[in-house]
Amino acid sequence: MPAAQDERGRRLRQSRTATYNADGGGSKGDNNVFDAYANDDDVLNVEGDALTVTNGTTRVTLSGTLALTRDRRGLAAGLALKAALDSVVQKLQADPHLPARIADEPDTKPGVVDNPFN
Repeated sequence: MPAAQDERGRRLRQSRTATYNADGGGSKGDNNVFDAYANDDDVLNVEGDALTVTNGTTRVTLSGTLALTRDRRGLAAGLALKAALDSVVQKLQADPHLPARIADEPDTKPGVVDNPFN
């Protein structure tokens, strides 16, 4: 693996919210690469917020529009997206009790918040 790609991977592992920028570099992170279905906290932003991969314990959500240009920037964005999707597919394939379908409900139940204006 080229040193530049290894450095990008190290920077991605440093943050809960990782961002792949135009230069392909990641920003602040925790010590793991995007770990699909591990929690309801991790978010991967590709090319700023052009594409957002949001983690959840029962679903991973992709949102946005990402243009994969034929240059180094497009390559970096494609690699970031591929790494996230590879994590999703690996987790799904490794689950021997994978259901045919999950219930259509959010990952976490909405709570009640006191109105701060009362």
